Amino acid sequence: MTMSTRRLAAAGLLVAVAVGFPARPAVAAEPPRPAADFLVTAYGAVGDGTTTNTAAIQKAVDVCAASGGGRVVVPAGVFVSGPVFLKSDVEFHLVAGAVLRGSRTIDEYPLLDVKARGYHIDRWWHAALLTGANLKNVAITGRGVIDGQGDVWWQAMDVPGKLKNGRPLTVFLFDCERVRIDGVRIMDSPCWTVGSILCRDMTVHDVSIRNPWNWYRNCDGLNFVSCADVRVSNCSVDTGDDGITLKSLPDYGMVGSDAWGRRNTFEVDYSKPRIPCENFTISNCIVRHAHSGVGMWAEVVGGIRNITISNCVFDGPRTGIKIARWPPPGGFMKDIRVDNVIMRRVETVFEVSSWHDPKKISVGPDQDSSPEVANIHFSNVTATSARIACECRGWPKLPVRDVSFSHCRIEADRGFQFRDAANILLDDVTVDCPGPAVIARDVKDLELRRLDASRPQPGVPAVELAGCTDAWIHACRMRAGGGPFVGTLGENPGLVLGGSPVPLTQEAMKAATATWTSSSYGYTGSTMWRTEGNTTFLPVPRAVADTVEKEWGRGRIHAINGVHRMESGARPDVVLPDGDPREIYVVMAWQVPEVLLIAEDGELVRKAKDFDYKANFR
Repeated sequence: MTMSTRRLAAAGLLVAVAVGFPARPAVAAEPPRPAADFLVTAYGAVGDGTTTNTAAIQKAVDVCAASGGGRVVVPAGVFVSGPVFLKSDVEFHLVAGAVLRGSRTIDEYPLLDVKARGYHIDRWWHAALLTGANLKNVAITGRGVIDGQGDVWWQAMDVPGKLKNGRPLTVFLFDCERVRIDGVRIMDSPCWTVGSILCRDMTVHDVSIRNPWNWYRNCDGLNFVSCADVRVSNCSVDTGDDGITLKSLPDYGMVGSDAWGRRNTFEVDYSKPRIPCENFTISNCIVRHAHSGVGMWAEVVGGIRNITISNCVFDGPRTGIKIARWPPPGGFMKDIRVDNVIMRRVETVFEVSSWHDPKKISVGPDQDSSPEVANIHFSNVTATSARIACECRGWPKLPVRDVSFSHCRIEADRGFQFRDAANILLDDVTVDCPGPAVIARDVKDLELRRLDASRPQPGVPAVELAGCTDAWIHACRMRAGGGPFVGTLGENPGLVLGGSPVPLTQEAMKAATATWTSSSYGYTGSTMWRTEGNTTFLPVPRAVADTVEKEWGRGRIHAINGVHRMESGARPDVVLPDGDPREIYVVMAWQVPEVLLIAEDGELVRKAKDFDYKANFR
């Protein structure tokens, strides 16, 4: 016997094949492991839609983890449960036809108390239906449904003082590594749908999320806070708040947060670690009716960087790509690329801003500081039926810089607006809007190359400059009937025109033809607030505005805090009153005990107190 065959024989792997040579006795096998699948019904769960199965499902998870890991399986049926706490090396799997439905008993949701990497969530909000903390190798998979039954929480939040802590998420993961969420459908979340904080090496694939459109319920789709190495692909999100959002610590979940998880003073503990949200790919996703398609905004003190977004469709969100700050000073949003995206009915196609009302900025290490917003590139973007092509605004001390737009086709009511920015490039961009295609204020190093102003207006410039330095405009085009091509206000040193198919005429203006604004109105399912300092209500059709003024008078207009624009048939389960095919505007105001439903032609469809969205938009 050769040395190699002796080794095989010692391992019990040599098989006798010659006649007359009996096989050697088999080497004793290892003790059998338990089955990899742990069926929740084997531990007492009943899928009848009424029995509370929290203990049974938790037992299945615990036994699975204690056995070395495996798969906890929820079979077909409706299984009601309170929060289930996941474990390392456990895959929570819902087969097709399985529904995990959140309990409607608020007392069944304990308060969270978890900590990691210098952060402590100390009873800020209730545990999620599926909760995982400080885990490795955890997954939520299958073709089943996770129903958060959020309406019981929404009703409670409308009663002052009833909720003393924040509402639960449907899926919450904290300080987890090697995470996978794949295939499930999640609906009616009490608050955020999927929230991940401090997670690493995470894959979210083929997940469908569907929540109501009411913005104040904060039913975001996918939220990532200070997470790293994340892949999001082939997901569908239909909700009223942010679709896919990235945030960072330490300003998220600030100490002393109220029941909403917010703090009105925006005080940040700058002694805590600054942990960025970084290294993301977001691809092949669809977002509908959200506050933003993809938002990298609000809490950014820890920073956001190294993000790619590609091959996505956004239908109806307030903002397509939102990159913006929240009041606390500091942080960064940089190294971001967006490619091959189609948008429809968005209010703002691109928002790239570090600006915020100085009166609302809290004291930090440097109160004058602003997040660094730099190295952001958009390409191959098509947007139709939009309100604003782009709002890009920085600070004089720290302008937004190194931002480019290439091969974009934008149809909007207003064009690109830049203020306090540097090194801005538009290359092969077509802007179909009735006013200036580009308005730039206090911008340094602006290059417009192959810009096409496709809907010129007589006497209105295609490009409007004020206080700009080193602007190079060349190889551009404007359809017949408009002009001049460039209008200037004040000094704009270093302006160079030339190299275009038609002469680029220039004319000085006595006053700006457009003023800066940070918002207009919300599209289907999203809501906008009145612009700070704006004495008029949100720009809605003139007929709608006239009806609001007629019903409420000028005094109440200042109290308007939100306008919904609803469309019958925009979503299969939405039918407007009497099946009205018109666009309906839902107008609300602070301390006004009624809601106005006004058709696009100005007809007052309904004036209601305590308006019930669920009953009226089904």
